[in-house]
Amino acid sequence: MLPGGNDSFTTALSSDGKVAVGNAAMPIRDTFTYTSFRWTEASGMQSLGYSGFGPNKEDEANGVSADGSFIAGMLDTGDTYLWSQSSGLQPLPTPSVNGSSWIVAWGLPVGISSNGQTIVSTSIYPSFPPGSAICWIGTNNYPIPVIDGQPYDNSAVAVSDDGLVVTGLTATNGGGCAYRWTAASGVELLTDLSGSYTYSEADAMSRDGSIIVGFAYGFLGNSAEQWFRWTAETGAVGIGNPHDGDRDRPYGVSNDGNTIVGGTGGNSDFVNADTNDALIWRPRWGVRLLQDVLTNDYQLDLTGWHLTSARAVSTNGTVIVGNGFNPSGQREAWIATIDLTATVPLPQLTIRIDSANCVLIWPTNAAGFVLEQATDGTLTNWTSVPVSPAVVGTRFVATNAIATNNGYFRLRN
Repeated sequence: MLPGGNDSFTTALSSDGKVAVGNAAMPIRDTFTYTSFRWTEASGMQSLGYSGFGPNKEDEANGVSADGSFIAGMLDTGDTYLWSQSSGLQPLPTPSVNGSSWIVAWGLPVGISSNGQTIVSTSIYPSFPPGSAICWIGTNNYPIPVIDGQPYDNSAVAVSDDGLVVTGLTATNGGGCAYRWTAASGVELLTDLSGSYTYSEADAMSRDGSIIVGFAYGFLGNSAEQWFRWTAETGAVGIGNPHDGDRDRPYGVSNDGNTIVGGTGGNSDFVNADTNDALIWRPRWGVRLLQDVLTNDYQLDLTGWHLTSARAVSTNGTVIVGNGFNPSGQREAWIATIDLTATVPLPQLTIRIDSANCVLIWPTNAAGFVLEQATDGTLTNWTSVPVSPAVVGTRFVATNAIATNNGYFRLRN
Protein backbone atom coordinates (compact mmCIF):
# COMPACT_ATOMS: atom_id res chain seq x y z
CA MET A 1 0.00 0.00 0.00
CA LEU A 2 1.04 3.61 -0.49
CA PRO A 3 1.26 5.70 2.70
CA GLY A 4 -2.29 6.50 3.81
CA GLY A 5 -3.76 4.33 1.05
CA ASN A 6 -6.22 1.46 1.37
CA ASP A 7 -6.03 -0.33 -1.98
CA SER A 8 -3.36 -1.55 -4.41
CA PHE A 9 -3.39 -3.57 -7.62
CA THR A 10 -0.40 -4.95 -9.51
CA THR A 11 -0.31 -5.61 -13.26
CA ALA A 12 3.25 -6.34 -14.43
CA LEU A 13 6.67 -7.61 -13.34
CA SER A 14 10.22 -7.15 -14.59
CA SER A 15 12.08 -10.12 -16.06
CA ASP A 16 14.07 -10.83 -12.90
CA GLY A 17 11.06 -10.39 -10.61
CA LYS A 18 12.57 -7.44 -8.74
CA VAL A 19 10.31 -4.62 -9.96
CA ALA A 20 6.51 -4.73 -9.85
CA VAL A 21 4.16 -2.03 -11.13
CA GLY A 22 0.46 -1.26 -10.91
CA ASN A 23 -1.85 1.33 -9.40
CA ALA A 24 -2.77 2.16 -5.83
CA ALA A 25 -5.01 4.47 -3.87
CA MET A 26 -3.49 7.59 -2.38
CA PRO A 27 -5.24 10.24 -0.28
CA ILE A 28 -5.85 13.63 -1.91
CA ARG A 29 -7.79 16.19 0.09
CA ASP A 30 -10.88 14.43 1.42
CA THR A 31 -10.91 11.48 -0.97
CA PHE A 32 -8.74 8.89 -2.67
CA THR A 33 -7.44 8.77 -6.20
CA TYR A 34 -5.34 6.18 -8.00
CA THR A 35 -1.76 6.58 -9.09
CA SER A 36 0.77 4.37 -10.83
CA PHE A 37 3.32 2.75 -8.55
CA ARG A 38 6.73 1.13 -8.87
CA TRP A 39 7.72 -1.41 -6.22
CA THR A 40 11.08 -2.90 -5.27
CA GLU A 41 12.05 -4.78 -2.14
CA ALA A 42 14.53 -2.06 -1.23
CA SER A 43 12.31 0.99 -1.73
CA GLY A 44 8.84 -0.45 -1.23
CA MET A 45 5.89 0.99 -3.15
CA GLN A 46 6.45 4.46 -4.62
CA SER A 47 4.01 6.65 -6.55
CA LEU A 48 5.03 7.80 -10.03
CA GLY A 49 3.37 11.09 -9.27
CA TYR A 50 0.84 12.06 -11.95
CA SER A 51 -2.15 11.96 -9.60
CA GLY A 52 -0.58 14.68 -7.50
CA PHE A 53 -1.79 17.21 -10.06
CA GLY A 54 -5.21 17.24 -8.45
CA PRO A 55 -8.35 15.26 -7.69
CA ASN A 56 -9.93 13.11 -10.39
CA LYS A 57 -6.55 12.75 -12.08
CA GLU A 58 -5.81 9.06 -12.26
CA ASP A 59 -3.31 6.85 -14.03
CA GLU A 60 -2.32 3.20 -14.07
CA ALA A 61 0.91 1.36 -14.85
CA ASN A 62 0.29 -1.61 -17.13
CA GLY A 63 3.74 -2.58 -18.42
CA VAL A 64 7.37 -2.62 -17.27
CA SER A 65 10.63 -3.19 -19.13
CA ALA A 66 12.89 -6.17 -18.51
CA ASP A 67 15.06 -4.44 -15.90
CA GLY A 68 12.29 -2.23 -14.47
CA SER A 69 13.84 1.05 -15.64
CA PHE A 70 10.95 1.92 -18.00
CA ILE A 71 7.23 1.81 -17.22
CA ALA A 72 4.31 2.25 -19.60
CA GLY A 73 0.73 2.93 -18.66
CA MET A 74 -2.43 4.93 -19.20
CA LEU A 75 -3.56 8.41 -18.17
CA ASP A 76 -7.20 9.24 -17.55
CA THR A 77 -6.94 11.65 -20.48
CA GLY A 78 -6.79 8.64 -22.80
CA ASP A 79 -3.06 9.01 -23.46
CA THR A 80 -0.43 6.32 -23.11
CA TYR A 81 2.59 7.36 -21.03
CA LEU A 82 6.22 6.34 -20.65
CA TRP A 83 8.06 6.70 -17.34
CA SER A 84 11.79 6.59 -16.68
CA GLN A 85 13.89 7.61 -13.72
CA SER A 86 15.49 10.46 -15.65
CA SER A 87 12.44 11.99 -17.38
CA GLY A 88 9.59 11.00 -15.09
CA LEU A 89 6.12 10.37 -16.49
CA GLN A 90 5.63 11.71 -20.03
CA PRO A 91 2.55 11.27 -22.28
CA LEU A 92 3.30 9.70 -25.66
CA PRO A 93 2.17 11.38 -28.89
CA THR A 94 -1.57 10.98 -29.47
CA PRO A 95 -2.36 8.82 -32.49
CA SER A 96 -4.63 10.19 -35.19
CA VAL A 97 -6.31 9.12 -38.41
CA ASN A 98 -7.36 11.62 -41.08
CA GLY A 99 -6.86 14.45 -38.64
CA SER A 100 -9.01 12.90 -35.90
CA SER A 101 -7.44 11.84 -32.61
CA TRP A 102 -7.79 8.29 -31.39
CA ILE A 103 -8.91 7.54 -27.87
CA VAL A 104 -6.55 5.11 -26.18
CA ALA A 105 -8.46 2.39 -24.35
CA TRP A 106 -8.22 2.94 -20.60
CA GLY A 107 -7.55 -0.23 -18.65
CA LEU A 108 -6.18 -2.38 -21.47
CA PRO A 109 -2.71 -3.97 -21.44
CA VAL A 110 0.38 -2.03 -22.50
CA GLY A 111 3.53 -3.85 -23.64
CA ILE A 112 7.04 -2.37 -23.53
CA SER A 113 10.40 -3.54 -24.88
CA SER A 114 13.52 -3.81 -22.75
CA ASN A 115 14.94 -0.46 -23.91
CA GLY A 116 11.62 1.38 -23.60
CA GLN A 117 11.69 2.36 -27.26
CA THR A 118 8.86 0.09 -28.47
CA ILE A 119 5.46 0.28 -26.82
CA VAL A 120 2.24 -1.40 -27.91
CA SER A 121 -1.33 -0.67 -26.87
CA THR A 122 -4.88 -0.59 -28.19
CA SER A 123 -6.64 2.54 -29.39
CA ILE A 124 -10.29 3.22 -30.08
CA TYR A 125 -11.07 5.14 -33.25
CA PRO A 126 -13.70 7.89 -33.12
CA SER A 127 -15.07 6.33 -36.30
CA PHE A 128 -14.88 3.09 -38.29
CA PRO A 129 -12.95 0.84 -37.86
CA PRO A 130 -13.66 0.63 -34.13
CA GLY A 131 -10.26 -0.39 -32.77
CA SER A 132 -6.63 -0.90 -33.64
CA ALA A 133 -3.46 -2.41 -32.24
CA ILE A 134 -0.84 0.33 -32.32
CA CYS A 135 2.90 0.48 -31.82
CA TRP A 136 5.20 3.35 -30.86
CA ILE A 137 8.64 2.64 -32.33
CA GLY A 138 10.87 5.29 -30.84
CA THR A 139 9.19 7.37 -28.18
CA ASN A 140 9.24 10.58 -30.23
CA ASN A 141 7.38 9.04 -33.16
CA TYR A 142 3.65 8.88 -33.70
CA PRO A 143 2.34 5.31 -33.40
CA ILE A 144 1.60 3.12 -36.37
CA PRO A 145 -1.05 0.36 -36.68
CA VAL A 146 0.31 -3.13 -36.10
CA ILE A 147 -2.42 -4.54 -38.37
CA ASP A 148 -3.15 -2.11 -41.18
CA GLY A 149 -6.17 -2.22 -43.47
CA GLN A 150 -8.15 -4.61 -41.25
CA PRO A 151 -11.82 -3.51 -41.08
CA TYR A 152 -12.43 -5.23 -37.75
CA ASP A 153 -11.33 -4.80 -34.13
CA ASN A 154 -7.81 -5.76 -33.19
CA SER A 155 -5.70 -5.28 -30.09
CA ALA A 156 -2.10 -5.53 -28.89
CA VAL A 157 -1.32 -6.94 -25.46
CA ALA A 158 2.44 -7.62 -25.39
CA VAL A 159 5.74 -6.96 -27.16
CA SER A 160 8.98 -8.91 -26.91
CA ASP A 161 12.07 -7.50 -25.19
CA ASP A 162 13.72 -6.76 -28.53
CA GLY A 163 10.60 -5.00 -29.83
CA LEU A 164 10.34 -7.27 -32.88
CA VAL A 165 7.35 -9.45 -31.87
CA VAL A 166 3.81 -8.30 -30.94
CA THR A 167 0.77 -10.39 -30.00
CA GLY A 168 -2.92 -9.79 -29.43
CA LEU A 169 -6.31 -10.39 -31.01
CA THR A 170 -7.54 -9.60 -34.49
CA ALA A 171 -11.21 -9.94 -35.29
CA THR A 172 -12.28 -11.83 -38.37
CA ASN A 173 -15.60 -12.00 -40.19
CA GLY A 174 -16.53 -15.12 -38.25
CA GLY A 175 -15.14 -14.34 -34.81
CA GLY A 176 -11.59 -13.65 -33.70
CA CYS A 177 -8.12 -15.11 -33.72
CA ALA A 178 -4.91 -14.65 -31.76
CA TYR A 179 -2.06 -13.31 -33.88
CA ARG A 180 1.72 -12.97 -33.78
CA TRP A 181 3.30 -10.04 -35.59
CA THR A 182 6.98 -9.82 -36.40
CA ALA A 183 8.90 -6.99 -38.01
CA ALA A 184 10.15 -9.42 -40.65
CA SER A 185 6.97 -11.25 -41.71
CA GLY A 186 4.02 -9.17 -40.52
CA VAL A 187 0.87 -10.75 -39.08
CA GLU A 188 0.52 -14.51 -38.62
CA LEU A 189 -2.84 -15.85 -37.40
CA LEU A 190 -2.26 -18.54 -34.81
CA THR A 191 -3.81 -21.95 -35.35
CA ASP A 192 -7.28 -22.61 -33.96
CA LEU A 193 -6.54 -25.77 -32.00
CA SER A 194 -7.12 -28.21 -34.87
CA GLY A 195 -10.34 -26.53 -35.94
CA SER A 196 -12.20 -27.32 -32.72
CA TYR A 197 -12.55 -23.69 -31.69
CA THR A 198 -13.85 -20.67 -33.54
CA TYR A 199 -12.37 -17.98 -31.30
CA SER A 200 -8.92 -17.57 -29.80
CA GLU A 201 -7.36 -14.65 -27.97
CA ALA A 202 -3.74 -14.06 -26.98
CA ASP A 203 -3.33 -12.70 -23.45
CA ALA A 204 0.41 -12.90 -22.71
CA MET A 205 3.76 -13.65 -24.31
CA SER A 206 7.16 -14.73 -23.02
CA ARG A 207 9.74 -11.96 -22.93
CA ASP A 208 11.67 -13.47 -25.83
CA GLY A 209 8.53 -13.67 -28.00
CA SER A 210 8.75 -17.43 -28.53
CA ILE A 211 5.71 -18.51 -26.48
CA ILE A 212 2.18 -17.08 -26.54
CA VAL A 213 -0.63 -18.07 -24.19
CA GLY A 214 -4.31 -17.29 -24.28
CA PHE A 215 -7.74 -18.86 -24.30
CA ALA A 216 -10.06 -20.25 -26.94
CA TYR A 217 -13.67 -21.35 -27.18
CA GLY A 218 -16.22 -22.29 -29.81
CA PHE A 219 -19.35 -20.43 -30.74
CA LEU A 220 -20.75 -23.42 -32.63
CA GLY A 221 -21.67 -26.46 -30.58
CA ASN A 222 -18.96 -26.09 -27.92
CA SER A 223 -18.82 -23.14 -25.56
CA ALA A 224 -16.19 -24.60 -23.18
CA GLU A 225 -13.12 -22.43 -22.73
CA GLN A 226 -9.61 -23.79 -22.93
CA TRP A 227 -6.20 -22.30 -22.31
CA PHE A 228 -3.67 -22.71 -25.07
CA ARG A 229 0.10 -22.42 -25.37
CA TRP A 230 1.62 -21.55 -28.75
CA THR A 231 5.13 -22.12 -30.06
CA ALA A 232 6.41 -22.10 -33.64
CA GLU A 233 7.12 -25.84 -33.39
CA THR A 234 3.77 -26.99 -31.96
CA GLY A 235 1.30 -24.31 -32.97
CA ALA A 236 -1.50 -23.58 -30.47
CA VAL A 237 -1.90 -26.58 -28.16
CA GLY A 238 -4.74 -26.77 -25.65
CA ILE A 239 -3.54 -27.27 -22.08
CA GLY A 240 -6.85 -27.76 -20.34
CA ASN A 241 -10.10 -26.17 -19.28
CA PRO A 242 -9.06 -24.19 -16.22
CA HIS A 243 -11.27 -24.60 -13.21
CA ASP A 244 -14.42 -25.00 -15.36
CA GLY A 245 -14.91 -21.27 -15.02
CA ASP A 246 -16.06 -18.49 -17.29
CA ARG A 247 -13.63 -15.94 -18.73
CA ASP A 248 -10.59 -17.58 -17.16
CA ARG A 249 -7.48 -15.74 -18.31
CA PRO A 250 -3.76 -16.50 -18.45
CA TYR A 251 -1.94 -13.24 -17.67
CA GLY A 252 1.72 -14.25 -17.64
CA VAL A 253 4.11 -16.95 -18.87
CA SER A 254 7.73 -17.79 -18.14
CA ASN A 255 10.32 -17.94 -20.92
CA ASP A 256 10.32 -21.75 -20.99
CA GLY A 257 6.52 -21.85 -21.11
CA ASN A 258 6.31 -24.18 -18.11
CA THR A 259 4.79 -21.67 -15.69
CA ILE A 260 1.59 -19.87 -16.64
CA VAL A 261 -0.36 -17.71 -14.20
CA GLY A 262 -3.79 -16.17 -14.40
CA GLY A 263 -7.22 -15.88 -12.85
CA THR A 264 -10.64 -17.48 -12.99
CA GLY A 265 -14.09 -15.97 -13.26
CA GLY A 266 -13.22 -12.50 -14.55
CA ASN A 267 -15.98 -10.34 -15.94
CA SER A 268 -13.91 -7.87 -17.90
CA ASP A 269 -10.92 -7.71 -20.26
CA PHE A 270 -9.58 -4.63 -18.47
CA VAL A 271 -6.34 -5.25 -16.59
CA ASN A 272 -7.59 -3.35 -13.55
CA ALA A 273 -10.74 -5.51 -13.25
CA ASP A 274 -9.91 -8.45 -11.01
CA THR A 275 -10.88 -12.12 -11.21
CA ASN A 276 -12.15 -14.43 -8.47
CA ASP A 277 -9.23 -16.80 -7.85
CA ALA A 278 -5.55 -16.87 -8.79
CA LEU A 279 -4.49 -19.78 -11.02
CA ILE A 280 -1.19 -21.40 -11.93
CA TRP A 281 -0.39 -24.00 -14.60
CA ARG A 282 2.61 -26.27 -14.78
CA PRO A 283 3.00 -29.43 -16.88
CA ARG A 284 3.01 -31.74 -13.85
CA TRP A 285 0.01 -30.11 -12.15
CA GLY A 286 -2.22 -28.87 -14.90
CA VAL A 287 -4.22 -25.82 -13.75
CA ARG A 288 -4.48 -25.36 -9.98
CA LEU A 289 -5.57 -22.68 -7.57
CA LEU A 290 -2.40 -20.79 -6.65
CA GLN A 291 -3.58 -20.40 -3.06
CA ASP A 292 -3.72 -24.21 -2.74
CA VAL A 293 -0.22 -24.55 -4.21
CA LEU A 294 1.29 -22.00 -1.84
CA THR A 295 -0.56 -23.38 1.17
CA ASN A 296 -0.31 -27.12 0.59
CA ASP A 297 2.91 -27.53 -1.40
CA TYR A 298 4.99 -24.76 0.16
CA GLN A 299 3.35 -24.55 3.62
CA LEU A 300 2.81 -20.79 3.37
CA ASP A 301 0.42 -19.45 6.00
CA LEU A 302 -2.23 -17.47 4.11
CA THR A 303 -4.77 -17.34 6.91
CA GLY A 304 -7.29 -14.56 6.18
CA TRP A 305 -6.01 -14.00 2.63
CA HIS A 306 -7.91 -14.65 -0.59
CA LEU A 307 -5.69 -14.57 -3.69
CA THR A 308 -7.89 -13.33 -6.54
CA SER A 309 -5.46 -13.19 -9.47
CA ALA A 310 -1.87 -13.86 -10.52
CA ARG A 311 -0.88 -11.19 -13.04
CA ALA A 312 2.71 -11.82 -14.05
CA VAL A 313 5.63 -14.21 -13.58
CA SER A 314 9.39 -13.73 -13.91
CA THR A 315 11.20 -15.21 -16.90
CA ASN A 316 12.51 -18.13 -14.83
CA GLY A 317 9.06 -18.88 -13.37
CA THR A 318 10.00 -18.41 -9.71
CA VAL A 319 8.52 -14.98 -8.88
CA ILE A 320 4.79 -14.27 -9.20
CA VAL A 321 2.86 -11.07 -8.56
CA GLY A 322 -0.86 -10.73 -8.16
CA ASN A 323 -3.73 -9.36 -6.16
CA GLY A 324 -6.05 -10.42 -3.40
CA PHE A 325 -7.88 -9.42 -0.26
CA ASN A 326 -5.78 -9.25 2.89
CA PRO A 327 -7.02 -10.29 6.36
CA SER A 328 -8.42 -6.77 6.83
CA GLY A 329 -10.60 -7.13 3.75
CA GLN A 330 -8.60 -4.60 1.70
CA ARG A 331 -7.51 -5.31 -1.87
CA GLU A 332 -3.73 -5.56 -1.83
CA ALA A 333 -1.00 -6.46 -4.31
CA TRP A 334 1.32 -9.31 -3.32
CA ILE A 335 4.53 -10.98 -4.53
CA ALA A 336 5.54 -14.61 -3.98
CA THR A 337 8.78 -16.48 -4.65
CA ILE A 338 8.65 -20.24 -5.11
CA ASP A 339 11.43 -22.81 -5.46
CA LEU A 340 10.60 -24.88 -8.53
CA THR A 341 13.45 -27.30 -7.76
CA ALA A 342 12.19 -28.09 -4.28
CA THR A 343 10.98 -31.64 -3.80
CA VAL A 344 7.46 -31.58 -2.43
CA PRO A 345 6.94 -34.58 -0.08
CA LEU A 346 4.62 -37.17 -1.60
CA PRO A 347 1.50 -37.92 0.43
CA GLN A 348 1.24 -41.28 2.15
CA LEU A 349 -1.74 -43.53 1.38
CA THR A 350 -2.80 -45.72 4.31
CA ILE A 351 -5.04 -48.76 3.92
CA ARG A 352 -6.77 -50.60 6.75
CA ILE A 353 -9.54 -53.16 7.07
CA ASP A 354 -12.68 -52.25 8.99
CA SER A 355 -15.12 -55.16 9.14
CA ALA A 356 -16.14 -55.82 5.51
CA ASN A 357 -14.71 -52.54 4.23
CA CYS A 358 -11.39 -51.35 2.91
CA VAL A 359 -10.65 -47.87 4.31
CA LEU A 360 -8.17 -45.62 2.47
CA ILE A 361 -6.72 -42.56 4.20
CA TRP A 362 -4.49 -39.77 2.90
CA PRO A 363 -3.83 -36.14 3.94
CA THR A 364 -6.07 -33.31 2.75
CA ASN A 365 -3.04 -31.21 1.80
CA ALA A 366 -2.39 -33.61 -1.11
CA ALA A 367 -3.89 -31.14 -3.57
CA GLY A 368 -4.04 -32.35 -7.14
CA PHE A 369 -3.81 -36.07 -6.27
CA VAL A 370 -6.49 -38.52 -7.41
CA LEU A 371 -7.26 -41.89 -5.83
CA GLU A 372 -7.09 -44.68 -8.43
CA GLN A 373 -7.55 -48.46 -8.37
CA ALA A 374 -6.57 -51.51 -10.41
CA THR A 375 -7.87 -55.06 -10.19
CA ASP A 376 -5.17 -57.05 -11.95
CA GLY A 377 -1.56 -57.69 -11.12
CA THR A 378 -0.21 -55.98 -14.25
CA LEU A 379 -1.07 -52.59 -12.72
CA THR A 380 -1.66 -51.06 -16.13
CA ASN A 381 -5.42 -50.50 -16.14
CA TRP A 382 -5.89 -47.84 -13.48
CA THR A 383 -9.29 -46.16 -13.03
CA SER A 384 -10.55 -43.48 -10.65
CA VAL A 385 -12.16 -44.76 -7.47
CA PRO A 386 -15.84 -43.76 -7.75
CA VAL A 387 -16.30 -43.20 -4.01
CA SER A 388 -16.17 -39.55 -2.88
CA PRO A 389 -13.91 -39.31 0.16
CA ALA A 390 -15.09 -37.83 3.44
CA VAL A 391 -12.99 -35.20 5.21
CA VAL A 392 -12.11 -36.15 8.77
CA GLY A 393 -9.91 -33.52 10.38
CA THR A 394 -6.84 -33.21 8.13
CA ARG A 395 -7.42 -36.48 6.27
CA PHE A 396 -9.42 -37.78 3.33
CA VAL A 397 -11.19 -41.07 4.12
CA ALA A 398 -12.64 -43.30 1.40
CA THR A 399 -14.50 -46.48 2.36
CA ASN A 400 -14.94 -49.31 -0.14
CA ALA A 401 -16.55 -52.69 0.27
CA ILE A 402 -14.00 -55.50 0.10
CA ALA A 403 -14.24 -57.30 -3.23
CA THR A 404 -13.57 -61.00 -3.84
CA ASN A 405 -10.71 -60.28 -6.23
CA ASN A 406 -7.44 -58.48 -5.59
CA GLY A 407 -7.42 -54.70 -5.42
CA TYR A 408 -4.61 -52.19 -5.79
CA PHE A 409 -4.76 -48.49 -4.93
CA ARG A 410 -2.58 -45.46 -5.58
CA LEU A 411 -2.54 -41.66 -5.45
CA ARG A 412 -1.70 -40.04 -8.76
CA ASN A 413 -0.89 -36.38 -9.43
